[in-house]
Amino acid sequence: MCYLLVKISFETISSLALEVTAELIQRAIIACPKLPKAIKLSPKNVILEGGDEIRIYPSRMNRSDMLSDLQLLKKRIPGVIVCGIPDIRSTVIATSSSDDGENHKILASGEGMLSVMATPGVLGTQTYSNHIMEVEQSLGIEAARTLIVKEIQEIFGNYGIKIDVRHVNLLADTMTYRGEVLGITRFGIEKMRDSVLMLASFEKTADHLFDAAVRGRVDNIDGVSECIIMGIPVPLGTGFFKLLHKVHGKKPPSRGLPLLAKPRVPGI
Repeated sequence: MCYLLVKISFETISSLALEVTAELIQRAIIACPKLPKAIKLSPKNVILEGGDEIRIYPSRMNRSDMLSDLQLLKKRIPGVIVCGIPDIRSTVIATSSSDDGENHKILASGEGMLSVMATPGVLGTQTYSNHIMEVEQSLGIEAARTLIVKEIQEIFGNYGIKIDVRHVNLLADTMTYRGEVLGITRFGIEKMRDSVLMLASFEKTADHLFDAAVRGRVDNIDGVSECIIMGIPVPLGTGFFKLLHKVHGKKPPSRGLPLLAKPRVPGI
């Protein structure tokens, strides 16, 4: 009989402060999801020998399939996740001192924000991720907007560049007002606005104008870019409204006769 032997190093497990037992590793190997159905393992094939050894027997006992099954198990078993979050690749514990004592933070590389927030011992309200799309899926579009503002300010602040927060808020609002995070790219701007001139002012001017002419698209010219291109007042601020003034007293002087009126000749 041939088998695959797994040797467990409890010294390494204790040095990493992991709560892993041999029974937990045995159950994880049995539930390995990357194995084909033909060689699916069961508790009869994964046997715990002693306290630190696990023997894995192939499920197919014929000579033709036994060697190939063991070779496949040898490749897949090291990738079995015993415990933890599968989407987290690595973690580092950072310790900082303050007036309240030592504070411990876990810096994790990967995804799975909801799983991290639901982990016992982790403060979900103080969990932070710089993955904007994951924050949108986990906490909503408002949280994604706040994250965009924070990340932009932090990046420019590291280089000593100061930007008025109103500009950053305007950019974040533009990227999220549709209910989804849209990048300032040719694809994101196409979803933001339907104005032909606005799209033509960003990229691929000839393509946008040609497509609008072929499809017969209409531009209302009510945005900033369109009004600047056409040379008309922008409908924002003081240009958002018009004033009507009623004149009291004398009527304004007439501008003379209409152009098509016949002039009066004296003596005729």
